[in-house]
Amino acid sequence: LAVPEFRALYEQKRSEIELIDTILSHIETRREELGLSKADLARLIGARPESIRRLLSSQNSNPTLFTVTKLASVLGMQLDIKTTVSAKKLGPKVRKAARDLAAATA
Repeated sequence: LAVPEFRALYEQKRSEIELIDTILSHIETRREELGLSKADLARLIGARPESIRRLLSSQNSNPTLFTVTKLASVLGMQLDIKTTVSAKKLGPKVRKAARDLAAATA
């Protein structure tokens, strides 16, 4: 990935996928700790068992935030969002990225 823009996008997407994988891994561990089957978990949140099996077994899962919060809640978990980069450091970068995208789509 020699082009800096593509490398940055790749790194961003990779980070997002890793975060989703980590969240689902914590959910799966908690499900096992509680002795619930995937079908049990699905019933508890009003979902089809096959959808939860796919979600927790697939490498390509992309759950909605709504689904993640329902799963976490029924398992006695909560999501915690933390700031990882200061606004002073990140602000100029994201504003530039937004302007670049606006110019590219204009």
